[in-house]
Parts: sequence; structure tokens; C-alpha cells
Amino acid sequence: MGRRLVLMRHAKSDWSNAGLGDHERPLNGRGRRSTPAVAAELRARGFVPDAVASSDSQRTTETWLLLAAELGLDVEPRWSSDLYLAGPATILGAAATLPAEATCGLILGHNPGMSEAATLLAGLPMELRTADAALFEADGDAWPGAADRAAWRLVWLVRSRDLA
Repeated sequence: MGRRLVLMRHAKSDWSNAGLGDHERPLNGRGRRSTPAVAAELRARGFVPDAVASSDSQRTTETWLLLAAELGLDVEPRWSSDLYLAGPATILGAAATLPAEATCGLILGHNPGMSEAATLLAGLPMELRTADAALFEADGDAWPGAADRAAWRLVWLVRSRDLA
């Protein structure tokens, strides 16, 4: 059957309200505009998630809601404070614990951890800018463990700035 994995960084956030903490920052206009285009690209490439693990920050929450609306999904993410500013081990650990019945998982989070996790899986330097998504595939009927980086193949890198 195989597995598909999307590692995605949240869309562009709004820094205009200095009174908001980092965790509470919402998306800005560019972030709200770019996310539906990324969703359309995920659909076109066959990477529509049926399982999601996401940071519980405001900007990742908004990014997911925009993706889900564009893709017509009713998937409830596993919201996790552990994915807020997480390192690659935590991110890849979240991927390894996606539901067994899922075939396409999305991990939604922040840099530098998302870029570092994508770099580990791809085996080459990757920088995920806001709303960028790295698309990976693995063979087999189970989610590869976090330590099984060699199981994953980079299929595509969605650059949100190239879609606008």
C-alpha cells in the first residue's frame, strides 16, 4: 500500500500586534491567500491527508483550517503542544505514530524543526519557508519509525511562493 507524508510549515504569520505572544500570532493576508494554493497543489499531487498532527499554535491552527476547507476534509488533527517549536526527533516521532489506517499523513509545525526534519528524510539540505511542504513516500503497510529515515523518498517540494 505505501505511505505518504507531508511535512509542512505554517503559512505566513502576522507580526503587527506586538502584544501577542508567539504562540498566539495569527496568519497575515499573504498566509491566508497562499494556503489554498498549497492545498490545491497537494490535491493535484495525490497528497490529501487522512491523518494530521499539528502544533497547537494559532498560526498552525489557521493553516490547517484553510487547508481542510480547500480540500473538503473533515479530519480532526491531533493538536500537540509538543510540536510547537519542536525539533526533528519530535516531528518524526509524530509521523511514526500516525494511525495505522491512514495512508497520507500531514505534520504541521514550525522552523527550524520542520526544515531539519525534511532535511533528515530527504538526505539533502532543505529549507521550508512559510507554507512550504515537503512530500515524501515510503513503501510498506506501516508508518516507518522515526529512526527509519532511509525508508522515505522525497517526491516533491511545494514552494508556496511559486504558486501565487
